[in-house]
Amino acid sequence: MILSGAYTCIARADEIHRAVGYTGGAFDFRLFSRRFRDFRFAGVDRGYLPEGVDAVSRRDAEAAVVVYARDARPERLRFTIAHEIGHSLLHQPGEAHARGARSRRSAEEATREAQADFFAAELLMPAWAVDRALPADWRVHGGGTAVEFEHQVRRLARVFRVSRAAMRVQLEHYLHLRGSALGMTGSVVEHLR
Repeated sequence: MILSGAYTCIARADEIHRAVGYTGGAFDFRLFSRRFRDFRFAGVDRGYLPEGVDAVSRRDAEAAVVVYARDARPERLRFTIAHEIGHSLLHQPGEAHARGARSRRSAEEATREAQADFFAAELLMPAWAVDRALPADWRVHGGGTAVEFEHQVRRLARVFRVSRAAMRVQLEHYLHLRGSALGMTGSVVEHLR
């Protein structure tokens, strides 16, 4: 994903955070639904969705509609719904988006999926919120051992109510930001907000 696409994702997620008063921890989709009435959500039996797909989104004349499988694991479902919100905000209106098999995607589809994933991560666990949730010694000294890293992944996954896989990627992203050429150290990531 090109850098401007990343900035767009971060900016859109930050607009939502400000609108709902998000200050960290598990993102509250109920507040999102109350504030953004041009989004609708519908839980359905898995049989109503294409095989291997947890959710689809589309935009009709009235709203962006996210249809999701009710039986999906809650942590995975939260990321999937955020991903579909990302499609609705970032991509062409009226275009249907399905979160599913990666092997059948064109390069353009892969870029859209990467953008929606990046948006979902920024909506659910932005770097500044990860920074706030980490122990002080992590903010000062960084990641520590692989065992300590995995301990933080498990702990933060519970805090943000996301899967460990999603949290692992976002924690690696956070550590990369802290150590990047931008010279960020300590809790400077907080100022990204």
